[in-house]
Amino acid sequence: METGLNAHNGTPINRSKFFDRAAWLGLQQDGSTWTAGRQTTVLADAVAMTEPLGMRLASFNPNINVTALSQHGLGQQYGNAGTPNGAFRLDQSLKYTGRVGPWIGRAMYGLGQQDADHTGMSSSGLGLGYSTNAWVISGALQTFKSTDHLQLDAASLGTSHQWGPLKLVANIGRYSAETQPGRHTTQRVLSVGGTWAISPQLDLTAAHYRVDRRRTGLSDDGYTRQVVFAEHKLSRRTRLYAEVDLTRWRKGYAGDTVRPRATGWSAGWVHSF
Repeated sequence: METGLNAHNGTPINRSKFFDRAAWLGLQQDGSTWTAGRQTTVLADAVAMTEPLGMRLASFNPNINVTALSQHGLGQQYGNAGTPNGAFRLDQSLKYTGRVGPWIGRAMYGLGQQDADHTGMSSSGLGLGYSTNAWVISGALQTFKSTDHLQLDAASLGTSHQWGPLKLVANIGRYSAETQPGRHTTQRVLSVGGTWAISPQLDLTAAHYRVDRRRTGLSDDGYTRQVVFAEHKLSRRTRLYAEVDLTRWRKGYAGDTVRPRATGWSAGWVHSF
C-alpha cells in the first residue's frame, strides 16, 4: 500500500483516496506473478523500461503524463482510475506478469465496477518486453472505456542499449481518445536520451521530448522539452539531484500564446528506507 503525503502538514495529497498510489495483493511462483487491486497499467510498466529519465520528474515528464496517461487531462474517466484526469493506475484490476529467460509478458484486465454494465470503465492490455545486460525492448497496448463507452486506445514502444558507461534510450507513445461521439483527441510523444555514468557516484542524463496533439475541430499544437539531470550517489540509499529544463510551446498548447518558452530548475535529496 502506498500513498502521497504533503510534507508540510501531513495531509493526503489525494483527499478522496488515501492509498492513491497503490493498494494491491499478489502471489508469485516460478517466474509468474498475479496481482489484484489498485496498480499501474501494463502501459505504464512498459514505458518505465525505456524512459530516458527513468520515470523521474513525474509532474512534467511527457512520457509519464502523456504516454503512460498519468495526466491526459480529458476531463472524464477512462478505465476505473478514480480520477477524470489520468489513467496511470486502475482500481479493481487483475494483472499477470510472466518471465521466461530475457522475455517479460504482461496481461491486465480492469473491472469497470459499474452496476448492470460489465464493460463501462473497463480496461484491457497486453505488454511484451525483452531485457538483457545490453539491450531492452519494451512495448504495450491498452484500451480504456468511459462510463458512456467512449474509448481510449494507447500504445508504447521503446528500446535502450547499454554501451559501457553510456546508456541510450528511445521511445514512441501514442493515444487516441473519443472525447464525445465523433470527436477525438490524439497525442504522440517521441523521446530520446542518454545517461553517462561519469563515475560510480555520478550520473548525467540528457533527454529530448516532442509532443504533438490533434483535436477534432481545433488546430494542431504541441511542445518540445529538453531536460538535463544530474544525480550524485552519497550511499546506496541517499542521493542528491539537480535538473534544468527548457520547454517550447507550439500554438498555445499550454493556453499561453504570449510566452511560448518556459525554463525551470529543481534540486533535491532522496533517501530510500
